[in-house]
Amino acid sequence: MPKEKIYKSIEMLSSDNLSIGYQAKGGNKIVMSELNLKLFSGQLVALLGPNGSGKSTLIRTLCNLQPQLSGEINFINANNKTSLSWKDIAVVLTSPVYAPNFTVYDMVSAGRYPFTNWLGKLSSKDHTIVEHSIKSVGIEQLAARLVNQLSDGERQRMMIAKALAQQSSIIILDEPTAHLDLINRVEITKLLRKLALEENKAILMATHELDLAIQSADRLWLMDDKEIIVGAPEDMIISGDLQRIFARLSLDFDHYTGAFKIKTSLDKTIGFINKDNSPEEIWTERALQKLGFEIIKSLDEKIILVYCRAEEKWILEENSIIKSFGSLAELCDVLKVSVV
Repeated sequence: MPKEKIYKSIEMLSSDNLSIGYQAKGGNKIVMSELNLKLFSGQLVALLGPNGSGKSTLIRTLCNLQPQLSGEINFINANNKTSLSWKDIAVVLTSPVYAPNFTVYDMVSAGRYPFTNWLGKLSSKDHTIVEHSIKSVGIEQLAARLVNQLSDGERQRMMIAKALAQQSSIIILDEPTAHLDLINRVEITKLLRKLALEENKAILMATHELDLAIQSADRLWLMDDKEIIVGAPEDMIISGDLQRIFARLSLDFDHYTGAFKIKTSLDKTIGFINKDNSPEEIWTERALQKLGFEIIKSLDEKIILVYCRAEEKWILEENSIIKSFGSLAELCDVLKVSVV
């Protein structure tokens, strides 16, 4: 069995009192200022924030696609400790790819063009790098397929392979899972984490996928009004930062499960005791809360619900009137209209 590589985490990018925004005739429009951020090799960092908070502005500034208003952005080459040039940062944006006559191999090969001669001819080394990049994202079987024949998920993998072919130490992505279905969102996020760990890349992705970011990212950059809070997801949960920030939105954050829930007004009460913490009982509580019931851990309430595991039934009682249900769907349909 080959020995697993162990990488040392090295600072690859930093900002010093960075101000981001837009240059305008009437003066600069500052989105955020005094940003002091660090990005390390071997880490997947998720940039989170609501729409309009400045995620794309920060991404574009770090990629040199728009100028910073003030401050500095510094890049460090892990191999020789010298500054990287902008071409050494691979970028994956959300812009649609229009290349009707390109194959997947052609598109990934474009990642090597900054390093080829003026004719753009690929060397044998370049072809080896392209093939490795395609294999790393698991699309070897698609190499000869035309770009316009790919699904959204396949196309995103292709663009990540193109970034890998550039052999940059830093990969920056803007909403890499946008417009993808759940399975592809999970797979792309897992792929990015795998590349950060196994290829020792410093990867920064702007995303709205809160649950996936908490489960996969090494660090969160969380945009909060005019500042960015940085930390491991677990530390931010323990400190209460996530709960505090998202309390202002239409979400509740569960401190114990790390899950986000839609805020629901609980204007009714029901007695229900979760005895064994079974899946049936846990999902019963969630179904009741979705209907606006505050769950009281007591059987002294006017309305009582009991789950009978032996019979796989839910027993509902109010004013000595008892009804049983074989599924949560049946129970909830009744509770929506009247209690019994």
